[in-house]
Amino acid sequence: MSTATENTALFSKSHGNLVYLLEEDSKNADHIMLALLDWGYEVYTFENMQEIMQTVVKRRPDVLLLNTHASVISRVGMGLLRNVQNQQKNPIPIVFTSKFNDQKSLSAAIKANGDAFFCYPLHYDVIARKLRQLTLIEQQENYRVLIIDDSQQYADKYANALNKKGISTEILTTPVGIIKALNSQQPHLVMINTKLNHPGLSALELAMVVRQQNKFKHTPIVFFAQAFDQTLQRSVMQSISDDYLHENIDTDSLVDTVIKRIKNSQKQWRKPSNDPSHDRQTGLYNRQYLLAQLELLKHYDQVAHSLAVLFISLDNYHGIHQIMGLTASEQVLLSCAKQLQIFTETDDILARVNESLFIIISQNRTLEAVKMLAEKIRHNFASEAVNFGNSEIEISSSIGIGIYQANSGQPLQALRDAKTACISALKQGGNTVVVYGGEQMQNQLQQQHNHWQILLDNALQHEGFMLYYQPVVPLRGEPTAYYDVLLRLKVDGAKPVAAVEFIAIAAQLKLSLDLDRWVIQHSIAQLQSQADNDPPWRFFLRLSEQSLLDETFNDWLQTTLTNAALDKTRLIFELPQHYLEQHKSAAQTLLRQLKTWGYRRLVSGVSQVSELALLNQIKIEFIKLQPKIIQQLNEPNQLFNLKQLQQCCDQCTFIAPMVETSEQFNILWQNHISLISGYFVQKPTAHKLHHPGHLANQSH
Repeated sequence: MSTATENTALFSKSHGNLVYLLEEDSKNADHIMLALLDWGYEVYTFENMQEIMQTVVKRRPDVLLLNTHASVISRVGMGLLRNVQNQQKNPIPIVFTSKFNDQKSLSAAIKANGDAFFCYPLHYDVIARKLRQLTLIEQQENYRVLIIDDSQQYADKYANALNKKGISTEILTTPVGIIKALNSQQPHLVMINTKLNHPGLSALELAMVVRQQNKFKHTPIVFFAQAFDQTLQRSVMQSISDDYLHENIDTDSLVDTVIKRIKNSQKQWRKPSNDPSHDRQTGLYNRQYLLAQLELLKHYDQVAHSLAVLFISLDNYHGIHQIMGLTASEQVLLSCAKQLQIFTETDDILARVNESLFIIISQNRTLEAVKMLAEKIRHNFASEAVNFGNSEIEISSSIGIGIYQANSGQPLQALRDAKTACISALKQGGNTVVVYGGEQMQNQLQQQHNHWQILLDNALQHEGFMLYYQPVVPLRGEPTAYYDVLLRLKVDGAKPVAAVEFIAIAAQLKLSLDLDRWVIQHSIAQLQSQADNDPPWRFFLRLSEQSLLDETFNDWLQTTLTNAALDKTRLIFELPQHYLEQHKSAAQTLLRQLKTWGYRRLVSGVSQVSELALLNQIKIEFIKLQPKIIQQLNEPNQLFNLKQLQQCCDQCTFIAPMVETSEQFNILWQNHISLISGYFVQKPTAHKLHHPGHLANQSH
């Protein structure tokens, strides 16, 4: 047996995947190690978590294989395991084994966010396949395949071939357990041996059982057999199965067939969401809606009351999903969503922004009330287990709180503060509420700022940004294509990062002026490259507070616009209403200069008639309404307010942002609003940019 202390070759380069094994029973450890060695793994055994923690620092394993004995499930053991994971850029996959199929062992594996849980007697080939899945670098979109073969003559061969390509597989050797297996595994495709040995249950009958389940009636079914027979061909023709395979099919053809069938099924039967603002699984607002709301807070920074953001992360969601299965994790999410809805009020915005993260934006609570809310949520999650079959799933959460204080920054900063606090709660072991603040968090924030400083500086120097375009749609048939221009940060191998994620930090780093100049230059370049568009494109460009107050910006803007020689109707410059209140002189000067240069102006965030006096004096062409008016159009006072605004500024073109429902659409149409935008209307899109030399070479 190899141990961490007696084998000096541990830190040499491995030819196979590296597994660290913690098994207190030396005989069991020997059996597991020998089995994994046969599968090509490099295995080292340890006696306790302290040894593993010391060794991981020197050489990271591909998988941890741990037994849930007392030393691991103890508080000390779990604490050491958390420390191991916190030191990793990406968590190390963990597989748990146990002699006991009890709630305590299962809960320990789930709390540690394990990736799998196996009970004695152990089937080493099954464990090895699971390790293979966890150590594969490339995954085929997490596809899951259920293989039904009571002889296991072909199942292992097919499973190994699919596993090597990153496709997760499960083998069912007892066909009568098909319903339970379907609900547990939620497969994307089912493979069935046509020569089942089970009396009274043929492959065709088994396929019909799958088809009769409403949830799986469109799941592809593939038959396989030793040789071709007419049953296979007939099953495909009758739409009972989707394909058939012969025993001698080569690996590449097998994988290609499986992936093709899954993708065709998803393409044919996937239904688009009817409500782009809501999460289909929980019914809460989704990430897109939340980001849109946060972007509004950036645009319309008029928060005079208390605003707080709660970042709520489920500590053990990964373990629930991996060990208990998709159905269990969905049930946990629904339970959490219902509990959060009970605790939130009408003015709160509650959203699920990824698989295990919820966010609450609270606008009318004191700091003490926000703390009480967070503690209630944390306590309720921890005290009410979710029943799933014969098991109880325990839940805990890490909650971070970020507070916005008027005149001390932007409300968006509260989101970042809450995220930082949530990370701190996770590092403390979870099941904790942390309010942003303190020396430790200031250090974390400084590190975060340094990280963004490098990213944003590099993006400005090396074309690391791109533009997205949010359509602003005419309701009166005007043959013009209006767009709000949105900034995105390009990230290798990932989706572009929305400005809402970095704009607050950019302001603190004094980079807003450079970002504005980048957006203006590249917007001009885009319009020049699309000069022949019919209808012509017109861009709304929002200017930052830093640009408004910079002494050099107006001269730079005039020079840039003059050199561009662009049709002046195609650029419309936007200033938020609160800029006119906070920086009246600078805002008036810029708006009047833009008019002198022949460019049109937009003021956004208008909500009251009293705000129109200055706008009528300057003769603004466009007014973008405060989103609250649109969100509350069904209330008589807001509709009356809208009509008053139109009467008092009848020479302006009104824009309604954040239109979310057909009801709002109809009301706006009836009240003669000219332009609308929002995810309900159309999502932002990206277009390839062309960079004319004279613009690309201009200095910032």
